[in-house]
Amino acid sequence: MATHAQTGSRSSDITYVIRDGVRHGRLEDLETGRQVRRKFTQKDVNDGRIVYVINDHSMSTNDSFVFRVQDQRHNILDDQRSVYFIGTTTNLQLVCG
Repeated sequence: MATHAQTGSRSSDITYVIRDGVRHGRLEDLETGRQVRRKFTQKDVNDGRIVYVINDHSMSTNDSFVFRVQDQRHNILDDQRSVYFIGTTTNLQLVCG
């Protein structure tokens, strides 16, 4: 999928749809304080609103989720995986790329 600059899509029009969620933590929207269960936008990521939070009891050192990326022009990139490597912090910035 091309970047929003290449497609002419605004970052708020690029949506990440979660197809298989994280197992050892959760995605959270810092602005609302709520867990992200279904979707978020590229604008949310750019604004630093979406973070990964590991469960307190988790012994895992990594986690991932599967998602679809789509825009208003019906460009779709399906079955993408974002992987987190968990260190000493419990709150990691989401980086999708």
